[in-house]
Amino acid sequence: MDIDRSAVPPRPRPRKTVKRCLCISCILLACGIAIFLVVTVFSAAKTTISWFKDPHKALVYNGTITPNLSSTQVVRPLIDSETKFDILFTVYGRIPNDEVEDEKQRKEYQDQVDKDTDTDTETYTGNELALSAKVGRSPVEIRYLPQEKVIYQDVVFRGLTLDDKDLEKTVKFDLPLKRFYDHFLYTPDVRAAIALLPHRPSKLDRVDNFTSWKPEEAEFPIRIDDNFIATSSLYPHTEEYAIQWKALEQMTYAFPLIEFSNHGDPCNSTKAGSDDDELEEDDLYASIIDEVDGTRDKTKVEEETQEKDVVKNVKKQKSWMHPHIVTRSHVYIMKETRLFDRKAYDKAHKELRKNACGKVSSGHHVSRFLCSRTYLSNGYWENRFVLNPSEGQKNKELAYGPYIDAIFHAAGPKDVHALPVTRHNCSASHNSMNGSEPTLDPEYLPINYTIRFSSLTPARVGLLNHFVQPHRVSHNASEFEIAHSHNDWEQASGVLGAKKEGTHPIRRLIITTLRTLLAFPILVLNLIYWYTRTTTVGINHPATYISSGGMIINALVSLGQGFKEIDGWSDGVLLVLLSILEFIPAILQLKVTLPIELVRNGWRKFNLKRWRWSHNERNSIRRGTGVDTKIWIGIFISLFSIIYFPNKYSLAILHPSILPPPPIPSESSSAITAIHESPIFAALSRSFEIFALILQISHNAYNSTFAGNYKVTTYMIMGYRVSELVYFVPFIVGTYDLRMGIAYITVIEVLIEGMLVWQAWKLPKVDQKLEEDQNQVGN
Repeated sequence: MDIDRSAVPPRPRPRKTVKRCLCISCILLACGIAIFLVVTVFSAAKTTISWFKDPHKALVYNGTITPNLSSTQVVRPLIDSETKFDILFTVYGRIPNDEVEDEKQRKEYQDQVDKDTDTDTETYTGNELALSAKVGRSPVEIRYLPQEKVIYQDVVFRGLTLDDKDLEKTVKFDLPLKRFYDHFLYTPDVRAAIALLPHRPSKLDRVDNFTSWKPEEAEFPIRIDDNFIATSSLYPHTEEYAIQWKALEQMTYAFPLIEFSNHGDPCNSTKAGSDDDELEEDDLYASIIDEVDGTRDKTKVEEETQEKDVVKNVKKQKSWMHPHIVTRSHVYIMKETRLFDRKAYDKAHKELRKNACGKVSSGHHVSRFLCSRTYLSNGYWENRFVLNPSEGQKNKELAYGPYIDAIFHAAGPKDVHALPVTRHNCSASHNSMNGSEPTLDPEYLPINYTIRFSSLTPARVGLLNHFVQPHRVSHNASEFEIAHSHNDWEQASGVLGAKKEGTHPIRRLIITTLRTLLAFPILVLNLIYWYTRTTTVGINHPATYISSGGMIINALVSLGQGFKEIDGWSDGVLLVLLSILEFIPAILQLKVTLPIELVRNGWRKFNLKRWRWSHNERNSIRRGTGVDTKIWIGIFISLFSIIYFPNKYSLAILHPSILPPPPIPSESSSAITAIHESPIFAALSRSFEIFALILQISHNAYNSTFAGNYKVTTYMIMGYRVSELVYFVPFIVGTYDLRMGIAYITVIEVLIEGMLVWQAWKLPKVDQKLEEDQNQVGN
């Protein structure tokens, strides 16, 4: 029967379901949230970077810059891009308390020592006592400025501009040590002062007046010595130019050169084997910023604060805080020549003067000890100068002074030296017991001080201050430990922009990064090679057994020794996991070469199943290396001798620049410990590894095939080796104090790796999976 299809109504179009609309809405919502998060993160990152590069952007004049801008609108730089200037470097040393000229002051210093913690409330005013309690200094330090004398003073850099950077100079002076026998010591007992001296003619010639952030009621140690002013040719020492010298004094910067570090027990008075030795061991890496009587403020504080902590002649158990001299600094001037908005600048200047040096503290105690100075808080508005009109102009000008400071961690471990002063009286009986006469301390210490000067941007200063960590070592650190820590500091500083002359930190960073990137793929590719391999064609069986056996024995010994030294179950779990990683390569190699396999029979049962090698595998085993066994025994003995005897008698082609300290022997005595620390065991382990490689190379050469690893892995291993050898090329890595040595066995290893690379390049590889009827060799 015919059906009239035209009478059949069309199928209804499918309606959009609620689920489909909900899915589309969720996708759109997720995309909107993602876009919002991306925009927010990008905006926040952009704002942070912009602030990091220019934290005082709000002060910059945003109007149209014309030559006729008046002082009612803008504040100009006192030191601009065309100004040339010199750098005056002065070192001040505090004189001993018993050499102070004022008899009353000398007596108060002595009373301070005699009473120690007791304070005579009748001698000092209430303000002095209140400040003493607040800043942690004795009242005599509050009352008097320290009396100092100039140890060194000279113009160290001449004709500089704001475009100069990374200038270094080493100066020499003799540091008197008598001050460091006083009872109380402070970090500014030796301080350095930096003064900027503009060449004439300059804007400084036209200074009419100025205001500084430092309160007039507070006293501050001088930075520019009067003798220099009297003999300088910059400005005559007359009343007419007194304002210029006062302005220069305000633009100076000073910083302490003394720091205190743990120095151990100078008298070795702690008995060995005592209960204290067992309960509280000497911390060989004690923090060098922990003070005796408090905690040091880690923020950047100007020299006037003189850092509230005091080092007393009080014995701490098994350790002492000892004065050290810092012989390196990196001083910088901020590179800023833009015009500032007058209203914003004046507001910041007034606010700083209003709050500086304790004016807003409880009690309104104003003191140099309460002054803190940072780039964020002081910037360029700490000194405001009024200049007389320049030639052809009628109105006076306003100018801001430069910001001068020093990098926080500009000295490495090699730049910090303990002062040769005996601050603790060891008993005569102790000296006689040691059979030695007491050594007389020198009166002066020759110092080679390196000062570095740069004109830097805020971003560069931020990187150097916040991303270069302090590097210090313990008082009994070995030469190798000192050099290693100094190298880490030098590398970090150099990469971030404070490169030392003769070094190439960025190249070394690239080399280290490449080595790190190569190490992990080498390990992973080796595991993948043995995991995916299902045939032994091209594999030398004795080489595999020797290699895997050596890895298993070494892992077992390390595991046994590790269990003797673990502390807690978490360390035990970590040790087991690391040991498993050492076992895996050996197990995978044995899985391929041994004619047995583990077969699961149910959930809990496993059976060992024996299988037969294929014809091609048996043929590969029969061919071997083509070298007599006696020759191989001789090669192994030679390898062991080349490794063991040079290590025993310290023989090498090239010795390391600094020998590392010998390993600390284990306190526990057992067979496992003896094996683990035995040089014979170490030589055997390395001999097994190298001997297995030689066997595989010989097998490859005899059969004209390449097996044992991926070709790309072989290239990576050679690249890793080359990255080690480039450290012997000064042209590439520059000055490097931790140059490693070249052992005799290293030359053999390089030759072996070179032969493997040649084989990987020339010989055809053996496929990972071969059937009986397939060709043995593939391209």
